[in-house]
Amino acid sequence: MYLTTAVAVITLSPFQFEPRPVHGLTGRWSVSDVVMNVVLFVPLGFVYALSRVRARPGAEVPWLGALAVGGVLSGMVELAQLFAPSRFPSIFDLAANTGGSGVGAWLAGRAVASARARGDAAHAVRALAVDLPLMGLTYLMAPLVWLVAVGADDPQRLWIMAPLAAAAAWAIAAVFTSFAEVPRSRMLVAAGAWLAVALLPSAVQRPGSTVAIASIALAIAWVRTIAPSSLTHEASEGRPSRRFEAATLRVVFPLFTLYLVLSAVTPMASSWNSWSGELGLVPRGRNDIYRALEQIAAFALLGYAVAEYHGRARDGLHRLWSKVLAWSVPASAALQGLRGWHPEHGASGLLLALTILGAVGGGWIYVLQLEHVRALAPRRGGASVA
Repeated sequence: MYLTTAVAVITLSPFQFEPRPVHGLTGRWSVSDVVMNVVLFVPLGFVYALSRVRARPGAEVPWLGALAVGGVLSGMVELAQLFAPSRFPSIFDLAANTGGSGVGAWLAGRAVASARARGDAAHAVRALAVDLPLMGLTYLMAPLVWLVAVGADDPQRLWIMAPLAAAAAWAIAAVFTSFAEVPRSRMLVAAGAWLAVALLPSAVQRPGSTVAIASIALAIAWVRTIAPSSLTHEASEGRPSRRFEAATLRVVFPLFTLYLVLSAVTPMASSWNSWSGELGLVPRGRNDIYRALEQIAAFALLGYAVAEYHGRARDGLHRLWSKVLAWSVPASAALQGLRGWHPEHGASGLLLALTILGAVGGGWIYVLQLEHVRALAPRRGGASVA
């Protein structure tokens, strides 16, 4: 659901439509457009295929299903673009999107085949799949990085992706070294694969900066493998336990906070004006819809992370929404307050409300995810996720 929404946002923004078609299919294409359209649908095909394999243990990877999902979604997007003056529907886009879903299904198939060859399919698939809530956080983070890149009209803004990439790399390293217990080299490959998908839009614009950001993130992933257990795991009766989720999030949260602050002050202003704000979504008449969507997606991620941090407590779910609001309301207010001082941004009352709703939506995604995991637990021998 989240990935589908993210794809629609990226491909249909800035949501300006006419009542009748404004143009037909275009035959124009470029290598960069084809690559971007393929990569955009890879996560969708990967998650779909891997989830279907989990639902039917021992079954083959559902290639046709992944292709159908990608083709239908892409067809709906291309149809909508007929009515969007700033968009150009193309049969090449449809083919590339559908192919991207197929590539994602192929990658899922390779992961499952490799696990089966080692006789450890269930263990490896759980580590890669979104039904492990902490790993799900990295899946949600990739579309956010895409939005940052798409809306980066200033080279400085690309660098705000660095904390996000570092946070994702730390979480991936935590999952693979603590949950799946795979070799360090395989963990670095997994982190590198995530970076390749998430950072491709920025690589098209600024390859040098993107390589630097990816290098920083991979270094962070490597540091996670050698960090002391007091930093990476929870303590139980004075001794480190195997629980690593909360400890991982305590590293992710400061990195995410750094990203939010940088998003509010970038591009750096030479002088700061008096504070200003409006009720509208995009203050001061700027065509800033991508940054507004980016903030909403960021707070959906925040809501999910807060829910993951608190959702495993014994009294977790019935107090979850108050925890999400307790984090998101002051964070959103502080972000809008900071943006109000920036001469190019300005605060937005509507965006304040939408980011809080986005955080609640992120928490809701986590609840659905946790319920799904608990429903699968009996099939795995009654393993508990709480």
